[in-house]
Amino acid sequence: MTVNYPWLEPWAGLPESQHASVQHELRHELAPGHPVYGIPLTPIGKHEGTDDVLFHLPDQRLVLVHLTWAGRGDGVYPRTDFFESWADFATNRMEPDHVGYEEAV
Repeated sequence: MTVNYPWLEPWAGLPESQHASVQHELRHELAPGHPVYGIPLTPIGKHEGTDDVLFHLPDQRLVLVHLTWAGRGDGVYPRTDFFESWADFATNRMEPDHVGYEEAV
């Protein structure tokens, strides 16, 4: 799925060349009982300063997953935040991150 979203720094689209490695890490970290365990997710973006990756769910909602790169998680980790739509994500996460990023630069 290729969608041109209007990203704001420090968020950026995730190149398709990185999708496989991110999906592999996600599968490695998710354990039974985790809210997105066993659900096919499509990575679409990444926060440039953290290990937060934004994924499409099959129902077109979005989920932000904070990858730990530390092995198998549990029913809580890796941490996830769900968004009903792109507008929900942009308003409640990306725009506040952008304001904080602009102030730090």
